[in-house]
Amino acid sequence: MAITVVGSVALDSIASAEGSVEKEIGGSAIHFSNAASLCTKVYVIGVVGEDYPFERIEFLKRRGVDFSGLEIVPGGKTFFWKGRYEGNMGTAISEATELNVFQNFAPKLSGLARESGFLFLANIHPSLQLHIRRDIGSSAFAVLDSMNYWIDTIPEELYQVIACVNAVILNSDEILSLTGKKSLLSAARYLLTRGPDYVIIKKGEHGVLAVARDWVAALPAFALDRIVDPTGAGDSFAGALVSYLDRASSFAPEAWKKALAYATCVASFNVQGFSVSGIASIGVRDVLKRFQEYCNMFEIQGGLDALSDAAG
Repeated sequence: MAITVVGSVALDSIASAEGSVEKEIGGSAIHFSNAASLCTKVYVIGVVGEDYPFERIEFLKRRGVDFSGLEIVPGGKTFFWKGRYEGNMGTAISEATELNVFQNFAPKLSGLARESGFLFLANIHPSLQLHIRRDIGSSAFAVLDSMNYWIDTIPEELYQVIACVNAVILNSDEILSLTGKKSLLSAARYLLTRGPDYVIIKKGEHGVLAVARDWVAALPAFALDRIVDPTGAGDSFAGALVSYLDRASSFAPEAWKKALAYATCVASFNVQGFSVSGIASIGVRDVLKRFQEYCNMFEIQGGLDALSDAAG
């Protein structure tokens, strides 16, 4: 099948303790596609200016990413973000945000992008997400991402979109803020009452929690000695997750758990390089090797033999 992603296409300047890059390709749609294209077809819906370095996305085109839905604004400038990471690099410190052509982004779906089995609504204004969801119809399995800005300013508009999608992906701070709940599990279960069938909570270095109506899964993160750049890790996780579900053609609990583990492994490559380089330089074989290492990290065999006598 295929995935259509609607989101930002940007240029990022990023600094961390590992170095810095200037105006590298980024944005939610690019990071999502970078991960998803490892195993499935992706259609990108976004907008850029004439200053965009199109030669840098050639590798994505070779991996099957279709950019025919990428609008180019004559004389316009591409969305630009500048930020840096300090300490444990858990949160980016923004230094500059220039929306440029993204400020008037009006996404339009046409051609094969309308026929995808999956739709990923990346972090854009909820009204745009709702428009796209209604435009493409209910035939596509829709997954939503968002951010604290929309949660803090227009939560009811966000809830309107949440009611129309199949799955929601948020980080732990976002879902607690949106729902007002005290625990992640209660927050996820509350969101399930608002429409979606699945809620995925990203917990950064602490892993991921997934909640459905009849099952719960909690997976650890892949342990790393060194992190270069966390930018786009969440979108990379989402891209890998949705692409695995697309490839598996299943929403059974076991398929979801494997998708979560696969996405965790792919996202771990993202943070090991600046911009898209961490995933751009790997293939499925590399992910399969890391997946085996990941499984070995928490593989437990047999019972708790040391407590056999204490059980009475």
